[in-house]
Amino acid sequence: YGFVGIMRPIAVIFIRKKSSNFVTRLGIIGFIVLYTTLLFTMSYSDKVMPVLGIISGFANAFYWLSYSTYVTAYTDDTRRDSALAFLGFINGIITLTMPALSGFLIEYIGNYFGTFVGYTVVFGISFSIAVFTIILSLRLPRHAYAEDQSNRNTYYKKVLHSVISDRSVRASMASELIRGVREGTFNFLLNILLFTII
Repeated sequence: YGFVGIMRPIAVIFIRKKSSNFVTRLGIIGFIVLYTTLLFTMSYSDKVMPVLGIISGFANAFYWLSYSTYVTAYTDDTRRDSALAFLGFINGIITLTMPALSGFLIEYIGNYFGTFVGYTVVFGISFSIAVFTIILSLRLPRHAYAEDQSNRNTYYKKVLHSVISDRSVRASMASELIRGVREGTFNFLLNILLFTII
C-alpha cells in the first residue's frame, strides 16, 4: 500500500508526458510480472514479499490511476454517476465469481495433474486476458496532454498549496484518509478472520 502512494505521482508524470493508454499498458504488464513472480516463487514467497509488494504497488498505481482518468475522460457530469454505478455492478459480479471459479479450476485440475498445474492453467487464462486487454487498449482513442505543451507539467507545488489553503480540498483529503484507514483495517481484519476460520 505504501508503494502505491509513492508510485502514483510518478504515474501522473507518465500520463502527462505520454498518455493514459501507455500507463494502462504499464500497469497491466506490472500485474503480469507480479503473478509470474508469485507463480514461480510460491514455495518461498514469504522471502520475496518486499519484491512482490513493490511490483504490486507499481502495477496498482499505474493501472488504477489510468482507470480513473478514463472514467473522467469518457464520461461527463450528466452521466458519470450512471457509468460508475454500472462499472461498480460489473466489478462486484467479477469480484464475487472469479475467486470461486479460480479455486474450482485449481482444485479440479489439481486432483488430476497436481496443484501447481492448476495454478499454471489459471495463470495462463489470466495472462491471456491481460494480453487481450493490452491489445484492446491499442484501439482506445489517444487520451493525452500532448496537444497542449503547457499541460505536460504536473504542478505539484500548486496542489500542495491548495491542500494547505483550500478548506474544501482539506476536507476531501481528510475523507480520503478516513476511507483509507477504514478499508485498510477491514481488509486486514477480514483476511485474518478468513484464515482463522478456514
